[in-house]
Amino acid sequence: MSQKFSLAKYLGIWYVLLFALMAVSLVMLVHWQMKKQALDNAESKAQMMLDRNLATHQYFSQQLKPNIFKWTEHFMDKDYFDPSWMSSTYAVREIDKIFHQLNKEPYFYKESAINSRSAETEADPHEKEFLSELQKDSGLNTKTEVRYFDGVPYLTVLERGETMEASCLRCHSNPDSAPQGLVGIYGPTRSFGRSVDEVVQAISIRIPLEAAYGKAENATLELSVLMLSFLFAGFAVLFLFTRKQIVNPLGKLTEMASLIAHEEKNLGITIPEPERPELRELAGAINLLSTTLKTSRDELEARVADRTAELSLSNERLEEEIAIRRETEAALAKSMEKFRQVFEQVPVGLNILELDETIVETNSQLCQLLGVEQSDIIGRKFSDVVNWADKLNKALPFDEILNGRISSLEEIRQIVGAQGNTRWVHLTLSPLVGDGGFAIYLIAMLKDIDEKVLQEQALKESETRNRLLIDHSPVGISIWDEGVVNYVNPLLLEILGYDDPHEILGRPTEDFFAPENRELITKWRQNLLSGEPSHKNHDLKGLKKNGELVDLSVWPTIISFSGKPAILTFIADRTEASALKAQLFQAQKMEAVGTLAGGVAHDFNNILQVITGYCELLMLNTPEGTKKRSDLEIIYQSAKKGADLVQRLLTFSRKTEVALRPCNLNNIVLNTQKLITRIIPKMISIDLKLADLVKNINADAGQIEQILLNLAINARDAMPKGGRLMIETRDVTLDERFSLTHPQINPGAYVMLSVVDTGKGMEKRVLERIFEPFFTTKKIGEGTGLGLAMVFGIVSAHSGHIFCESQPGRGTSFEIYIPIIEIPGNSELEHDVKILKDGSGTILVVDDEPSIIEFERRILTEAGYSVVIATSGAEALRLYSKERDRIDLVILDYVMPETSGIECLEQLQEINSEIKAIFASGHSIETLEDDMARLGVYGFIRKPFNTENFLRVVSEALRKNRIKNDGGC
Repeated sequence: MSQKFSLAKYLGIWYVLLFALMAVSLVMLVHWQMKKQALDNAESKAQMMLDRNLATHQYFSQQLKPNIFKWTEHFMDKDYFDPSWMSSTYAVREIDKIFHQLNKEPYFYKESAINSRSAETEADPHEKEFLSELQKDSGLNTKTEVRYFDGVPYLTVLERGETMEASCLRCHSNPDSAPQGLVGIYGPTRSFGRSVDEVVQAISIRIPLEAAYGKAENATLELSVLMLSFLFAGFAVLFLFTRKQIVNPLGKLTEMASLIAHEEKNLGITIPEPERPELRELAGAINLLSTTLKTSRDELEARVADRTAELSLSNERLEEEIAIRRETEAALAKSMEKFRQVFEQVPVGLNILELDETIVETNSQLCQLLGVEQSDIIGRKFSDVVNWADKLNKALPFDEILNGRISSLEEIRQIVGAQGNTRWVHLTLSPLVGDGGFAIYLIAMLKDIDEKVLQEQALKESETRNRLLIDHSPVGISIWDEGVVNYVNPLLLEILGYDDPHEILGRPTEDFFAPENRELITKWRQNLLSGEPSHKNHDLKGLKKNGELVDLSVWPTIISFSGKPAILTFIADRTEASALKAQLFQAQKMEAVGTLAGGVAHDFNNILQVITGYCELLMLNTPEGTKKRSDLEIIYQSAKKGADLVQRLLTFSRKTEVALRPCNLNNIVLNTQKLITRIIPKMISIDLKLADLVKNINADAGQIEQILLNLAINARDAMPKGGRLMIETRDVTLDERFSLTHPQINPGAYVMLSVVDTGKGMEKRVLERIFEPFFTTKKIGEGTGLGLAMVFGIVSAHSGHIFCESQPGRGTSFEIYIPIIEIPGNSELEHDVKILKDGSGTILVVDDEPSIIEFERRILTEAGYSVVIATSGAEALRLYSKERDRIDLVILDYVMPETSGIECLEQLQEINSEIKAIFASGHSIETLEDDMARLGVYGFIRKPFNTENFLRVVSEALRKNRIKNDGGC
């Protein structure tokens, strides 16, 4: 219950508020009256000055001037003028000055006019405005207001002044008719041009109010304090009187009434009567009530005693009835309490609805579910209180339930709470039928099943994940129950060669293993089920559907399945692992062959360098067109082909980089055709369909040949009984439509290489894996599974794309697209042998092959260089130590016995850290890049080299040396 004010406090607050209101009103009223009195006094003073000065005007105008004019008109000159008696305005102004000297009270008096003859009476803007209003309004005489000048308040009074009369025109009509004495004093322009009845003057009076206002403020303060004191004293007396006469007696009455009401022993006592007649009546009423209650109690006790005597006689008869009734009432009360507790605490939101959906009763569970207070929903429509998350949910069928068309409704829906949160509920809507068989209420139940729904969703997601994990498991999975297979995953079906799990389910587990393993399987299955330890895994022979044997690894473990012990097995196909071991062994052999190929290629490079080098020297001195020159060119071209073959060996051994250069695909196909005919049996025809002119591509010819050879070998193996191998080239332009179906390729111009065979083709599952490393359909020992993977890698290295189409029995088609490059003219240039003879400087050549040294010495000498030779690293160190000052460049063979080129250069740099060197080698520059960067090598010559390229690298290295020595960059 909220705390209430007592009567004393209540009256005290109202007295304080009333006193404050009256005090403020009184002070404001006194202040307003004192200021009004100050203004009235100022107006009286202004009126007195006005009356005095108007009287002076009348005296001068009506008595003094007329009489003087009568006396003097016969002898006074008409141009005579004396303002002291002839101008009433002048006389009033002068009299006012004298009055100011006698009376020190500050005020301001002015008779203002427009174009006045005296600057003292010239009207200011406010006075001019008033004069203008006087001309327009003949009924206007006075204008009074309070104005502030320099922050000081003044009462300003503007009064209508003199009106121009006919007698006044003698001095105010024009300067010619006026007395010349007047013109001489005031000039010919001021206050002339007046007319009869014109208001030419306004009397302006300013009475200062600052002192009067100050006195009013002081008087207000003194009077307010006095009156407020009397007012406060009156309110205090009134409050004390009220407290004594009303509040305190009422408190006594309340205290006594409370004693009578709360304690039975106090019934009948009387309250002393207060002095106030109103309170005396209230005390009398309470006393009457007390005595009446005591009398009633006494009478009731007497009657109870009488009735007790009567009831004691029938007590025995009623005991059984009372006991039964008490039990019934207790049961009913208990039932009602249980109903209330169940209604409130049942974990379901309950609503009792009127037949028009109005909620008449609800429990706390529903309020908590909706996030609202009970008072917020009682009396509202059910459809207005419950918001469904799915706006497409149809309205609840209240009419159908009431009409009996449906007995009840049960649905799962999602509701939106007051805070915007959503929850899943189970909705039940049913009628509450009365005695007449008609519905009297509707019962709506909302059960919170959000957690259950979320758990079911999570369970479904978990089951989906588990199903995906099992279905996509990299090992086969099965469950053995009572000796039969009860579950298999897709991979196990694939391992055993079955298409449908029903071909396996229900069959004995031993049916899927080789006969020699079946006894072992039965034994360790029994061991697992009896609880004895078993090996973690078993290597067994599986039996496929087609009767083939497959190597398997089986991991069994005991589980509970459908309430009974069962065996869960993980089964891995070891056939591929065995194949991978074989492929690894093959790859190791291939690596050894590659290492051997790299070493052999290095020796061949040195041999071919001598052949091509001396051919170039001979061609320098042999005229073109002769038989000897033709023979030399044939030798040179053959040696170059040998060099290309060596480059392929180095590429195979990964000891050279891919050499991309402009090539013509038709020429590569024609060159490779000879090799293909050697590996393809004669029962397979080779058809070439090469476009007349195909554009150039940027490619490594050797690797393109490798692509053709690999595809040709695969085609050969796919056509063991013969067929056709078709190779086609043509320029194509791939547009946006092609890119839509092949998103990995960009639109543009390409050269297409097509290789098609009429072999046995491939199934879809094989086609999807053909470019995977080590994937092969050939038997063990017949293929490594690297051929098509290498083809895919070479095509990608050329920024190209490869596509394959194949169907069983209809052959295989490969299409390769390589981007076109625009190269003007023919990219396959004729070899032009020439030696520039403008070289200068001394070069130290270091190589362990005497023929190579002699060739390089001869070329460098003919080019103009001085040459020092060394056949080993030790000899190079000895020669450089002696002649370091004249040696400008060192050419080092990278591979030499005892001391390699790298070691030799490191030792030379210990002698001279600024030494300039270039490397010559048959290996790729990629294998030397780190060492060249670390040692600051100036250039690289790859063997076998031609003369022009060799001299160009030497010249470039010497040029860089000179720029550095000259301070260039």
